[in-house]
Amino acid sequence: MLLGYGAAAAGALLILLAMLIGGVLLAWQGWRFWMAYRGTPRPPLSRTACLLVSVIAIYPVLSALMMIMIKIEDLRAQRAEYRWNQRTFFTLREATPFGDITLPAGSRVNRTEPRTPGVENSPITLDGLTRVRLPQPQIIAGMAVSAFEVLPAVMELAAPHQFILNSGAQRGQTVHCEAGWLATFTVPEDLAIALHGDLQAGQPAAHFRPSRWRFRSCFPDSPITILALRDGQVVALNE
Repeated sequence: MLLGYGAAAAGALLILLAMLIGGVLLAWQGWRFWMAYRGTPRPPLSRTACLLVSVIAIYPVLSALMMIMIKIEDLRAQRAEYRWNQRTFFTLREATPFGDITLPAGSRVNRTEPRTPGVENSPITLDGLTRVRLPQPQIIAGMAVSAFEVLPAVMELAAPHQFILNSGAQRGQTVHCEAGWLATFTVPEDLAIALHGDLQAGQPAAHFRPSRWRFRSCFPDSPITILALRDGQVVALNE
């Protein structure tokens, strides 16, 4: 951390030095032009003086070029980051199949994707999808859902729902969950392994099968947070 601050301070000092040298040279040259304009030109510089001034002038010129190149690279990096964000946080323009269900137009989607060079301009898919907030509640596996996470399997309930426990000492008992609660599920091992691989590799989540999930628990909690782009900035939304 200290090395980082030291490097930043040194860079700032070098830039200030370049600006100072450039300013002095411009002022000096302007003074010579002004004296010539008034009819009292200064004596021409000797070859040694010309060489010295030229060598000194190289530093602010190179510094200015370096600053321009850094600014250009920063702009390129910002544009690249924005393109990746567009691929990661977006809203569906049309209904799109996704595993067991079809996501309606207007669904806010979060996804992951390996940042492979040359991919940033390719068509955007639902590969690597992680979270979704639906524009209106949708019935998924028999329950009304407002939003969901793919792995771990979590559904944000849009209406009260009763689940039946399928395992454990309380197997067969009914659990009542209220609207707005989060319901968690156990994903069969084969689907969980496949889903994990899908998300890590940014592959199609064809293994999204809520019909095979098993209810585990439900509880009141904050709504599922979805990240979205607003005026080029990533913001968190939970509604």
